Amino acid sequence: MNKKQQRALYSRLRNEMSDMQRTKGSEKICARLKKLFCEYQVDAYLAFYPLGSEVSLVSFMEELMAEGKELALPKVKGDDMIFYKVCSWEQLEEGCFHVMEPVDSCEEFAFADKKIAVLTPGLVFDTRGYRMGYGKGYYDRFFARHSGLWKIGIGFEEQIASRVETDELDIELDLVVTPNRIIKKSN
Repeated sequence: MNKKQQRALYSRLRNEMSDMQRTKGSEKICARLKKLFCEYQVDAYLAFYPLGSEVSLVSFMEELMAEGKELALPKVKGDDMIFYKVCSWEQLEEGCFHVMEPVDSCEEFAFADKKIAVLTPGLVFDTRGYRMGYGKGYYDRFFARHSGLWKIGIGFEEQIASRVETDELDIELDLVVTPNRIIKKSN
């Protein structure tokens, strides 16, 4: 199965999930993340606002904001994805591809000397740590520019494939978190 076919299949599988399945699955993923970050401390969280049928991390991000944790969300600028610090939903507006993005007045996230977890969306993931997104390459280019990040894929169990088609530009994740498990990459 090629990339186009995998994208179509796993997009359809995720879209066919009921609202209840997505809500319950998202809640379980948020609970897993809370437990994970109790065990492994990080200084900052780079996350995403859900689009369509993606996993919703809204409740997890609300807790981070309430606790004063450093949280940043992406904004697309040309071919780049740049993260900006946010501390309330009022700092978001609809942007590129109808994704909620930080407003222009938000401060750009500074990467210096921090343990950073990047909560990464995708259409399909595998146990080797590879992901496939929507095909624009924003996350792979971002990961290529920033080393030392803890790259965590976020997806429903329905989004796990035995193998994702990859090319030389695809960058592995460290973990994938689903409602049922945490998958550590295997080679």
